[in-house]
Amino acid sequence: MVGNCGIFPGRTGPAEPEIGYMIRWSDRGRGFAGETVGAVLEECGRAGLGRVWTTVRAGNTASRRIMQRYGFRVLRAEEDLLFHAADLRGEQLLARTGASM
Repeated sequence: MVGNCGIFPGRTGPAEPEIGYMIRWSDRGRGFAGETVGAVLEECGRAGLGRVWTTVRAGNTASRRIMQRYGFRVLRAEEDLLFHAADLRGEQLLARTGASM
């Protein structure tokens, strides 16, 4: 197993879940996190979710780049935590993930 990725109720509850992932140290930097985040976001869009959140430490530049790639925006910061959200609206999400309906 390389890692995991999925959604959970998070701070805002099940209507706007939080995405989380963890990749084994020896497999980081190979694109697995970005690929899995895209796949989970695609499924969230198909499930009709309107918004997904994520929490990233300010110093985690790799995860911040992934969030930026998929259209997440920082909506709040507390100490070293950045709270990102992405709106999952049809074509915008599909354009970011490269998916089609």
